[in-house]
Amino acid sequence: MATKSNKYKPTGKKMLMAKCLADPEFQGTITELCITVGVARSTFYDWIGDTDFRAYVDELIDKYTDSELSRVWKALMKLIDKGDIQAIKLYFELKGKYKDTLGRNSAKTEDQSNLLQLLSSTGEDINTDDLPEVE
Repeated sequence: MATKSNKYKPTGKKMLMAKCLADPEFQGTITELCITVGVARSTFYDWIGDTDFRAYVDELIDKYTDSELSRVWKALMKLIDKGDIQAIKLYFELKGKYKDTLGRNSAKTEDQSNLLQLLSSTGEDINTDDLPEVE
């Protein structure tokens, strides 16, 4: 495995392979990738089996995705401005303000409790028999 003093950096065809793998614009199959780079499929699988090579590809992907964060964030905000419920939910999930409790055994009780808290904050008298059953 590469260390900071001995940073792994592929050269030649291996470098081209890493860049193609990290490039979201490249949509080809493994065979097309191997043709593009000029290597056999067996070479591709040998390289993918190398932990240093995989770590390098992951590093390239991280650099690309980090550079896109601003664009993705702005797109999310535009969807929120349009009232997109899924975008709003995602925003709150990312900010740690929302937990999806559906599918858990305690979901019904927790959802009913949350509903009760919301209703009680209105100051209205609440008859719990009138609360809807949460499915």
